[in-house]
Amino acid sequence: MKIVFLDMDGVLVHHRCKHRMSESFITDGDLSCVERLKRILRETGAKIVLHSTWAYVDSRDYLLDWFQQYGIYEKDFAPDWICTSTDKSKRDKPEAIDTWLKNHRDIDKYIILEDEQLYGLTDPRRGKVILIVSGWIRGGIQDVHADAAIKCLTYRP
Repeated sequence: MKIVFLDMDGVLVHHRCKHRMSESFITDGDLSCVERLKRILRETGAKIVLHSTWAYVDSRDYLLDWFQQYGIYEKDFAPDWICTSTDKSKRDKPEAIDTWLKNHRDIDKYIILEDEQLYGLTDPRRGKVILIVSGWIRGGIQDVHADAAIKCLTYRP
């Protein structure tokens, strides 16, 4: 199985997205960014694991509904698709990803879509971190990031 560890803020959501408090969803995603994620999933067969701070504050149903409004459905997620730290007060993304990977040995390849530098990943499979530098300001995931993710997930030596 191939996995896309997905952060939300700075990847699918950025400063130009609408922030609404009175409607169903608090924050809109950028449709172009979501389409790039969908292209990664379509071209690689990868599944999503959410490692965003959204996983700490929003319910599973809310998150599924949020993605479904953009055409990303439960089938697009790994069976165990919420990735959080064992100590929820820390919100330690590297620890959460390492723990998730240790509990899922059937993963062939993975990438991490993230807008912050992650230090301390110890998984020996060495997945690729696609760093979306200043994603919050620069508009989230771009074609160059999607192309790199697809290349990493489909590479055969």
